[in-house]
Amino acid sequence: TIFDILIIVLLSLVCGLRYHVGSDYLLYKEAFENLATYERMELGITSLINVLNFFNLSYATFLCIMSFSTISIAYIAIKKHSETPYQSVLLFMCMGYYAMCFNGIRQMLAVAICLFSLKYLFKKDFWKYLVCIIIAGLCHYTSLVMIPLYFLVTRKYTKKQLTIFFCFSLAMYFLYEPLLYAFTHIFTQYSVYYYKTPMTY
Repeated sequence: TIFDILIIVLLSLVCGLRYHVGSDYLLYKEAFENLATYERMELGITSLINVLNFFNLSYATFLCIMSFSTISIAYIAIKKHSETPYQSVLLFMCMGYYAMCFNGIRQMLAVAICLFSLKYLFKKDFWKYLVCIIIAGLCHYTSLVMIPLYFLVTRKYTKKQLTIFFCFSLAMYFLYEPLLYAFTHIFTQYSVYYYKTPMTY
């Protein structure tokens, strides 16, 4: 509807036309201008940057394309799965997911595609689900962990197995902080993601 299009366009413009807003703004600007120095960037993102640079388009264009893609895909997925879609869109904005589109733009595009792929998960259509996850993986490699999720979700479990999963999930919740601390100290390039004290600006 016109109302849906208006919401998508407004959210995309606010996110895409920002200037020096978001923790990754300068990082992606540098990657856009000097892509050769970012060897770990995923193929989908590097391809988009190369195309935009070929046509001599600006960094703002890159942000707008990323924002519109993320918002529109997430919005379509929410409309598909939610019984109260506009309330769900409000929660998407108020619970911080929309704000993440200003920071982890690759991650949020991948999240939006994974959210869209749930329609195929529920239908047990593995190949379409796999295609969606591979596309998400071209935006952020971590999306590929969603592939084994298909086999976990589509099988039946006993009460004992569900209890074990619950206990494991609970343990991971409490171990998240020390595990993140250990990970960021082993792989120091990710140390920026661990803070012992609140960030100051």
